[in-house]
Amino acid sequence: MKTFIALLVAVGLVGVVCAGDYTPKSTEGGVSVIALTPTAAAELAVVGGQVQLTAAAASTNTIASPVAAGVECTIINVGVNAVTITETGIEGAGAMTLGQYDALKLVSIDADTWVETGRSNN
Repeated sequence: MKTFIALLVAVGLVGVVCAGDYTPKSTEGGVSVIALTPTAAAELAVVGGQVQLTAAAASTNTIASPVAAGVECTIINVGVNAVTITETGIEGAGAMTLGQYDALKLVSIDADTWVETGRSNN
């Protein structure tokens, strides 16, 4: 899976890949914006940019290890169903349940570790 994600990064397709549906929405200001419909218990393999979640039902998800250091990602739940992001693989303030318009910002410090740099409970 990491090889596939690294390939997406190499060809300039940044965003997210997971066991759910995802659709590139746009690129604004050089930042990829991806629409994602996560499925329950799916591992989100984030490769950067802005990720907009719209879950069909409440779900709990993990974030896969990053593909490289220096990747920044902002995850925003734009849907009405809550999405819980577990702390597995993230150095942060614990699991976060993203309600509508809540956000989680991550940066990778190496190919194994995400660090939470911010969260917003809107």
